Amino acid sequence: MIGPSLIGGAQLPEADGWLPALRRSLGVEPANISAAKVCAEALGAALEARLALMPRVAAIKRHLGLPINDPVQEAQVMAMVRQQAANLHLSEEDMSRLFQTLIKLAKAVQNRSHE
Repeated sequence: MIGPSLIGGAQLPEADGWLPALRRSLGVEPANISAAKVCAEALGAALEARLALMPRVAAIKRHLGLPINDPVQEAQVMAMVRQQAANLHLSEEDMSRLFQTLIKLAKAVQNRSHE
């Protein structure tokens, strides 16, 4: 069976035509959607799934008598984020801002469900 090409260790899923061949064999037409839209929808779905967990997180915190805001935990998360950004040769500042925003959104949902 034909599979994804590997170039420099990175998979290039359509470089050898395996995906179009698979679509033809299944009688499936390719989607008429841009890669940017697919990425945006995937990120949106991941964020929605994460935020959907926050009412339960708030309930568990309430049950355990824990506060919504946990600066020690947030500091640990941010240290991991900065390390991961460095490992990936990404901007630690940009990754930190992104995760600070994610934490802020999560706490907002938790606070709404905690009231």
